[in-house]
Amino acid sequence: MGRVPPPWPSLASSLQAASQLADRPCPQASADANAWTAPQSIVHFLPALGAGGAERQLCYLAKASVRAGHEVRVLTYSPLSGPTGHYVASLRLAGVRVEQLPPGSPGPEALAGLGLPEPLVRALTEHVAAPTLLALVARLRQLRPQVLHAWLDQANAIGALAGLAAGVPRIALGARNLSPEHLPRLREPWFRATYHALARNPRVALIANSRAGAADYAAWSETPPERWRVIHNGFDLSDCQPLSEEERAESRRKWGVPLEAPLVVGVFRLSAEKRPLDFLLTLDRLRSELPELRAIHVGDGPDAARLRSEAEELGLLDGTLRFAGRQSRPWAILGAADASLLTSQVEGLPNVALESQALQVPIVLTRSGGSPEAIDPGATGFVCDVGDVEALAQQLAVLLGDRAKARSMGRAGPSWIRERFSMQRMVEATQSAYLSAAFSSSSS
Repeated sequence: MGRVPPPWPSLASSLQAASQLADRPCPQASADANAWTAPQSIVHFLPALGAGGAERQLCYLAKASVRAGHEVRVLTYSPLSGPTGHYVASLRLAGVRVEQLPPGSPGPEALAGLGLPEPLVRALTEHVAAPTLLALVARLRQLRPQVLHAWLDQANAIGALAGLAAGVPRIALGARNLSPEHLPRLREPWFRATYHALARNPRVALIANSRAGAADYAAWSETPPERWRVIHNGFDLSDCQPLSEEERAESRRKWGVPLEAPLVVGVFRLSAEKRPLDFLLTLDRLRSELPELRAIHVGDGPDAARLRSEAEELGLLDGTLRFAGRQSRPWAILGAADASLLTSQVEGLPNVALESQALQVPIVLTRSGGSPEAIDPGATGFVCDVGDVEALAQQLAVLLGDRAKARSMGRAGPSWIRERFSMQRMVEATQSAYLSAAFSSSSS
């Protein structure tokens, strides 16, 4: 009988790899890890560079790091063109190197010479994400960064293992939402155990962008809450200026919205966690009070066709609602609104809430995840319970029925963003997270 090959990929091996790597010391931890001096070599790792909120935060951070004199590189495992390459040109223009990991697995040779015990080598080569994991190990060995910062769950779980195997002294993992428990399309059976194991390693800094997200990840992964740092998103107000009256009028003309008509804009992905049907039902309820209501949705997603059909059944496509689809400049539409609306069930810290306030557009959103942390309730927007269509419509009616109040709340938005979500604060807090991981690793 011939030799039976080992099971690959293997869930058991994936869990063993995380547990074994989590307890290994770092061979490269430096004695001066508590000092942040330029230049540092920083590698960011994420699935793709599409037009998402996490990707935008990465861009802000990477560009700021380059300006500070650090050497910054972004690695992805998706193509750098088309929808998964939205931010590539912008990053490269700023001096950030961007590359896609080569497809296919380099095999066990990627682990040669690292001093890893044979059981760990076997577990890594049988990991369910072995092709990407081993390719990342190989590239990290070539680059030898001082910091590896991974973004989003898949990249976090793969990146931390690769970073630990390759001897990267400082590793940061960025959680950008609530835990995968709330997002079945992102749920993998090895994520939870991997996070749980990684929390034991002091070289790994765990970062969430909202207090709600940090608490949720800690409970889900059964990790100490104090292991999670909360670093709210940074926002560059210079990139998102309120529209002038002329720009606002032009945007409305383009989309067929009368200048004096009350306009609500929603900018979000058309998928289950955003509860897009609640968006439609809120508009339907609101137009019974405001027949002249106009609304525009910006974005796309897997539920787009179904939502168009639902909107048609509700009679919203008779001139009330327009679907704008994906837009390269969504702010040109959002900035023309009297109010914005976000009806999500699951959120980390929604960038659209920051954008809306920066554009001086008050927002009505749901009490989902970190959403309430993104606004100054009653001053720059209103918070309602998830699924409470009646309350959402009522709060929008307050804004649309009292233009003076809406304008006053809108004007309060930029100062709130400047105070709570400055770029400098986010960059400094992230660097502090890097340092805490390095200091802990050198003292372990």
